[in-house]
Parts: sequence; C-alpha cells; structure tokens
Amino acid sequence: MGGRGPAQAPLARRSSGELVAERLRKQIITGELGPGERLNQEDIAAQLGTSRVPVREALVILEQEGWVKMEMQRGGFVLPIDTSVADNAEIWDLVFGLVARRAVERMTPDVASALTELAGELNATDDSEAVSTLCERYLDVLFEVANAPAVARTVRRTRATAIDTFFGVAPETIELSRSGTLAVIDAVLAGDSERANAAHREMQRDCLDVLMKVFENRA
Repeated sequence: MGGRGPAQAPLARRSSGELVAERLRKQIITGELGPGERLNQEDIAAQLGTSRVPVREALVILEQEGWVKMEMQRGGFVLPIDTSVADNAEIWDLVFGLVARRAVERMTPDVASALTELAGELNATDDSEAVSTLCERYLDVLFEVANAPAVARTVRRTRATAIDTFFGVAPETIELSRSGTLAVIDAVLAGDSERANAAHREMQRDCLDVLMKVFENRA
C-alpha cells in the first residue's frame, strides 16, 4: 500500500483485527486496492493509526475469506475480485441452505409474525439503508430459529460486512436484494425450504451478475 496517496484517517478507537479487515475488505471491493497489490503490514498500520498485531490478524481473516493470498516473507496480495466474490457467494449459498431448512422445520408463530412484519417493512421502502438493515434483520430471525452452528454465523457476519459496500458499488443490487428477500420470506412462511433456497440462489446470481459487470467496466 506504500505510495498510494495521503494517509487515511485513523480508526476512531484502538482497532481489532476484524475492524482492520473490514476497512481493507471495503477497499478491495471498491477497487481502491487492485488485484495483485501488495499489502504491507507496516504501511497499513501507519495509515490506520494502529499496531501491526491487528493488521496481521486482519490479513489472516481476509485470506480465509478469499480476498487476499499470503506469501511467506512477502506479505499479503490482493486476489482478483471476481474470484473472491464468486467463492464467497457460493459458500454463503451452501450455508443458507442449511439455515432455511432448519428455519422451516422449527418455525413458530412468533417467528412467522416477525418475518411477516419484516416483509411489510421491506415492501414499504426503497431506501438503500433501510433495505440493508431489514435484509440483515430477517437473517437474524432465520439464524435464531435455525439455531445455526458457529461456522454459519461466521459466514453470515462476513456477508453482513460486505452488503453495504456492494450497495454502494452497484446500487441496482438494492432492489434485487429487496425483492429476493421478500421471495425467500414468502417461501419460508409457506414451509417450502427448497423454494426458499431457489429464491436465495436466484437473488445471489442476479446480484453477482450486476457486480461483475461493474467490476468489468471499472477494469
């Protein structure tokens, strides 16, 4: 990252590895950090006003998520965005299949009421920030009733971190996410986990197509 213009504003408080990872992930998604670019721990720490420890933790997180590749004695290098996004989408799709199936099996009247209320709120708004919040709230409800395993929760947090950034890069994904989430909720409420999975898969595919076009045009 050396030589990339003025240092960024320091993080508001002492950083954790996840906070640094979030900052770097956003830079990768928005194209500020391009494929093949070297991520120097000292430079990153200086720019973010933190120590090397959380930076090192962040690079490990990003390598596990498929955004960077770590090389011995050379540090981290940014991977192509199309590969990283597609891989993460595929993993998330597999995880969601488990969550949707469990949510249908363990549905209660209270959960159904919560999902119905969320669907009503989604139908009533086109605001990107509201859509993002509601899409995450419906996932909270599904994960709670599904009693999903820890690994699924980790993947879900990764998706939640990136969704706002994707909306900023490709605003068209806002409506795709809103309509897709409504379709998933409708299927879950109908007790049809297969339809819920299909709706989720279609939403991901459509959003991914839009994102890839944006990345291609930017390149």
